[in-house]
Amino acid sequence: MMDDRKDMHITIQQGRSLPVLNRCTTCCRNYHCPFCCPTIYIPKKLCQVKRHLNCHFKRAVFHEGYTIHRCSLNCRPICHFHCMYCESTLSRKPDFIKHLFACKKKHGAQIPSIPTPAATTVRSAATKTVRIPTTITTPTPASANDPAGFLQRVLMTSVVHKKCPICKVLMNKRNLKRHIERKHSAEHGDVIAASLLQSECVDPENEVYIVQKSLLGGSIPEFQNKVWGENQHVSWESAEYQENMEPSGSKCRRLSGALVKPLLDSVDCVLFDCDGVIWRGGQVIPGAPQVINLLKENGKKVFFVTNNSTKTRRMYADKLAALGFNASEEEVFGTAYCSAMYLKTVCGLEGKVYLIGSPAMRQELEAVGIQQTGVGPDPIDPTDWTNVDLDPEVKAVLVGFDEHFSYMKLNRALQYLSQQGCLLVGTNRDTRLPLEGGKTVPGTGCLLQAVETAAQRQAQTVGKPNQFMFDCVASQFHVTRDRCLMVGGGLDTDIMLGSSCGLKTLLTLTGVSTVADAEAHQSSGRAERQGMVPDYYVESIADLLPALQG
Repeated sequence: MMDDRKDMHITIQQGRSLPVLNRCTTCCRNYHCPFCCPTIYIPKKLCQVKRHLNCHFKRAVFHEGYTIHRCSLNCRPICHFHCMYCESTLSRKPDFIKHLFACKKKHGAQIPSIPTPAATTVRSAATKTVRIPTTITTPTPASANDPAGFLQRVLMTSVVHKKCPICKVLMNKRNLKRHIERKHSAEHGDVIAASLLQSECVDPENEVYIVQKSLLGGSIPEFQNKVWGENQHVSWESAEYQENMEPSGSKCRRLSGALVKPLLDSVDCVLFDCDGVIWRGGQVIPGAPQVINLLKENGKKVFFVTNNSTKTRRMYADKLAALGFNASEEEVFGTAYCSAMYLKTVCGLEGKVYLIGSPAMRQELEAVGIQQTGVGPDPIDPTDWTNVDLDPEVKAVLVGFDEHFSYMKLNRALQYLSQQGCLLVGTNRDTRLPLEGGKTVPGTGCLLQAVETAAQRQAQTVGKPNQFMFDCVASQFHVTRDRCLMVGGGLDTDIMLGSSCGLKTLLTLTGVSTVADAEAHQSSGRAERQGMVPDYYVESIADLLPALQG
């Protein structure tokens, strides 16, 4: 195996997505993992490939729009991370994240220039040489017409870890109480209260440590002076750090009374989901128009972000006006519009789109100069399913809500996706849509999963919780993340989007999610579910009305 340092860049990829692996046609019929070197992993089943790649993804570090995986090449130490700015290698993920932050400041926060090797040679256990192509591109700066540039930002969220004052075992605050009660309560019951301080000193000399986790979006908070003493709270000069260090029990609080006005005063921009938040089907949520209009009268920027792909921005603006909302077309960001922007700006699509979607999606695609085919019913011709007419100019399949979805459309999408280089993009993964009277209907996620299953590929989704929807808003209106509030009715879409982008989050119970769902995520102890825990919740956004009127 080559020892050239540039070969390590097989472990650095642009963006947050994992590579799509196809079966090897050179030496076997299996899947070759590009990250497991030199003993390359060769699973036979696609489900094993997905689980294996997800393991790499969970252990990776996200920084400056790149996914940095652990390097397993023949350089030392084994299983380490390579710094993007210098020659350093570190084995521990927390140390590596701290090093990246310091190294970035040292190098003037410039986006690094990464070599692009044509291919990397690895050797499997069967001593067969495999060529794995790698493609690394340097992201371009954000511009008014390129919302994807906003993906190149990093947020450091903090989790406090403290040593047990008796046996010095390191663990997080939530597990420390349980540990002391089980192991030391009989001998040292008096130490329990001291271990439950609401604010901990992030200071190794006092045996309290910080573990930092990187996420796309936001900025790195500045850590400044602290005050430490026995049974004494820690004070930081950075308000942003105090907010990130807020104990987990302070989340998912009911927003009422005196809490409403301080929250609204702390934000300049409010993002609202539509279905289940400000209306249900064609029925408006009582008090929603007054809330939206008063927020605007008080100088707040208001935007509407929805995963529904059945309407254009103009159609949504007309519906908002008919229901009594003061809204303009530019304030609406639906997946029909955002999907067209994604294919145009991020994918740089040159060709047609096979569209499983609505006429509204066709209009938004044509507005940005992308031609499409496929809208409307597709008559069934069962004579030869594999010999269907295909447009040679189609370079992508876009899946949205389609009332004419059929087996023929599913088959045609599969034939397109079987061609080399054809992209698969979905508007969103919502499996249910809320309607008036508490009723629901199947959502776009059901159609998208059918196409993914047939093609044995995972689509890139544009809608919530993908950060691209917020990036579209931020690129056009330059909103500040820490002065923005996300209001939604879905934990896995709206609240997850707000959490991943560093926004304040508010759950309204008129949507599809409940407080019990949020509390279950909060008490799960799993990091990937904590992003679905809102900061606050209300029965309806009408609960904000008294504070706005008073």
